[in-house]
Amino acid sequence: MSMYDVDALEFLTEERVRDLVAEHPTPFYVSSRSALKQKAAAFLAAFEDVPYGFTASYAMKAYPHPEIIRLFDEMGIYTDASSEYEAEEAIAAGVDPGRILLTSQQLPKDLQKTMASGIEFTATSLHQLEEYGKAFPGSDVSIRLNTGLGSGYVHRLTTGGVEVGFGIWYHKGDTRSQQIHDIIEKHKLRVKRVHLHIGTGTDPAVWGKLMEAGLDAARDFDTATHLNLGGGFKVAYMRGDAQADIGAIGEIASRMLRAFYAETGRKLHFEVEPGRWLVAEACAIVSTIIDRTDTGDEGDDFLKLDCGMGEFIRTAMYGANHPLVVVPREKQERGTSKYVVIGHCCESSDVFTVVPGKPDEIQPRLLTQADIGDYMVVEKTGAYCASMRTKGYNSFPEVAEIIID
Repeated sequence: MSMYDVDALEFLTEERVRDLVAEHPTPFYVSSRSALKQKAAAFLAAFEDVPYGFTASYAMKAYPHPEIIRLFDEMGIYTDASSEYEAEEAIAAGVDPGRILLTSQQLPKDLQKTMASGIEFTATSLHQLEEYGKAFPGSDVSIRLNTGLGSGYVHRLTTGGVEVGFGIWYHKGDTRSQQIHDIIEKHKLRVKRVHLHIGTGTDPAVWGKLMEAGLDAARDFDTATHLNLGGGFKVAYMRGDAQADIGAIGEIASRMLRAFYAETGRKLHFEVEPGRWLVAEACAIVSTIIDRTDTGDEGDDFLKLDCGMGEFIRTAMYGANHPLVVVPREKQERGTSKYVVIGHCCESSDVFTVVPGKPDEIQPRLLTQADIGDYMVVEKTGAYCASMRTKGYNSFPEVAEIIID
């Protein structure tokens, strides 16, 4: 079976799609509370045997909808914020600031105010560490390190290694490594948390290497009580894609933390920052097919949707593919045809069906035969879709975001 055989709806039914469209003009995002809860419960269960304390923090940049943030917070999941503005949104959603870890590429405009709220801060550069040390000498701090490990679906989704600027480059004997210790000593800081980030392509083998690098770094900071390994957990978007085995990852983490304790006598509290894995499969875009066209006998048949790269930019940015499901406007049996699916923006890159990882190359998809006025459901759009929309291109209005049970 090809990875591009006709896909099925994830958490919706055809009848539910028709009912929702009767209530809400397309396009719109729709998320399922029950699916979100199931994903969160499964994730927490995979790490229940971590020996010396465990915290999962929702990487809210994946989808910062306030209801989703509250749902995860109520389930005991903390919040990972990538800017002071995300942190403010989480607080507005009801999250206690003490349950927010801020790891940002940009220092807050008012660091004193941010820290006074109770948010925990991670320094992601030597400059940030220096500024934090000046402002809060003698305090605890977290540091994000780049040990050279990186893994992602494509290069643009890799957040560790020599070609990215996230974190402080850290190798023993390197001048930057010594600078960290110099700043810590100068300002009498205590490193509470060692934070590493790798990207979105993590699998158990890579996680073992990341754990090893994190524990090795923790050895250099004897005040560290927390080890935080950031980075998304791989989601199988298309049939044939690999999904992160979080059970295996949890077992690796537990085993290595116990070994570290046996060697050093130090019990490290373990933290991870899932975003994509929690929300990707619990959300979809519902759109309407507004037009059809073709490019002749040697060309392709095209379906045009009333949404596009303004609402959904992952394909144009990364060459990412998502399942596409045609829902006939009225219930009926139909055959299948191959189509190229495009958006409504005046851009040749506004395409939903491309060669994986190659946004410049279109690849027709086998779909249920479609007519103008039918509906198209773009599945698994919970992560980095609504949160990354361009908001205003071609002056299309923002789309609604609906949460259902």
